[in-house]
Amino acid sequence: MSEFITLEKKDARFASYLLGSFSRDYRAIPVRSLHINSSAEQVTFQVVPNSELQRPNLLKILVQVGRLDLLSLTLMPPLVVWALFGFTSEAILALVSLFFLHAAFFARNDYVDHVRGVDRLNEKGGSRVIQRGWLRAMTVRRCFYGFAVSSILSALPILNNHPALAATSLFAGLFGAYGYSHLRWSRSGWLLGGLSLFMCLGPLLALGGFELSLRVLAVNSHLIGMEFLPILIGVVFGLLAVIYVETRHLISLVVDDEADLQTLPVRFGFDRAKVILAFLAVATAGLFFLLGFCLFHFLGLAMALPMSLLILQLGHGIYKVNSPLSSALPRWLDRAIQLHFAMGLLLILLCRF
Repeated sequence: MSEFITLEKKDARFASYLLGSFSRDYRAIPVRSLHINSSAEQVTFQVVPNSELQRPNLLKILVQVGRLDLLSLTLMPPLVVWALFGFTSEAILALVSLFFLHAAFFARNDYVDHVRGVDRLNEKGGSRVIQRGWLRAMTVRRCFYGFAVSSILSALPILNNHPALAATSLFAGLFGAYGYSHLRWSRSGWLLGGLSLFMCLGPLLALGGFELSLRVLAVNSHLIGMEFLPILIGVVFGLLAVIYVETRHLISLVVDDEADLQTLPVRFGFDRAKVILAFLAVATAGLFFLLGFCLFHFLGLAMALPMSLLILQLGHGIYKVNSPLSSALPRWLDRAIQLHFAMGLLLILLCRF
């Protein structure tokens, strides 16, 4: 039998209910949050016995926590670089490390956004495993630690052999964490957050993959002189990743504003943010067209044209939406991640065959 309890932030029990540490036999599901991120914050919890919760199996829950449906954002840039310049045995360890790093990032994001109240206000935010009572917040935090340690351990043999990659990874980690945190600290958060997102999911991933292909490059002499391509590949994927994430921010504009998150739509408003995303789509389509030419000359232009047109359609579709509550925005959000995956798959197939 469930019951409801309302706690204020100053209540000694508040943190234990929010994190789920108050009991092993019950889950506290937040059903209403008021005045989040303030001393007057107040949360109403529905306290439900574990035996009454309907949960999927643990594997499905972990897949949602790690947001494996978005794995393309992390894996595609290095995979395309390896398809072009050569796949080494170290790349397998790198893929494993990136897999766990991806899961760690989203697990931490789930935990932080739950504690800060963002996902408690936004019914479509995060994986929802905490808000549905499938996992306690403290368990999701443990998942983050487990994924992060697994990522580091998987990468250690590679980083030991590639000091430059170790330095790049350290910079990417610090820059990404700083940019993500700055989203909540100042009015310039949208810029630092977007820039760190672009760099970490674009050029830095591609350059990291290229570092592991340098030994193969010496054998593939026809690729010598094409070392600029990883940067171009990274820029294209980084821009499309920014479009995806900022489209999510368009959808959550009202909630992010209430939570005082300085996202691009919050900073510039809905209409101006749409224009910026449309411009980014035009830039992405143009650069992808250029990438096709650099890879396969005029044949590459013909192959790149359909994808470039689809990316332009994405930008136009986002631009035509007239409200953050529009049912069209989630469809364009799905289209963005689908195009990210399709673009990567197309490039891999073209580079290998």
